[in-house]
Amino acid sequence: MLTSWTLADLGALIERQLADALRPSGLTPAQYRVLVLLLERGPMTATTLSRHIVLEQSLISRTVQRLYERGLLSRKRSRTDRRTVSLSVTATGTELIGELQQTQQELEGRLTRGIPPERLQDAIQILEAMTVNAR
Repeated sequence: MLTSWTLADLGALIERQLADALRPSGLTPAQYRVLVLLLERGPMTATTLSRHIVLEQSLISRTVQRLYERGLLSRKRSRTDRRTVSLSVTATGTELIGELQQTQQELEGRLTRGIPPERLQDAIQILEAMTVNAR
């Protein structure tokens, strides 16, 4: 039977393995997620970002600041609303994420080893539905 503990344990194990894999790049899993999300979905505000990623608002703010300081993220203030700042990945950030794709693919390969593709697709859909329900 699937329990919340099973999911929590899996999440913790994946987070730890991702942190280990990212360590040479100097990125944390949270920073990596922010960059990947912005690359996949395009520029967005920190508020919009918080709707797509499971991180506390204060952690998102610190993460964005650190990425900005490293030159991996740019901020652009809206011309119509000076309170609104759009975030996007810089060329340096894009290059770094490109270099880390192999690392992510290797981790995903280890995690999904031995699982037939159709069962894996079912599992992904189930986990996505559970994520929506948990929000």
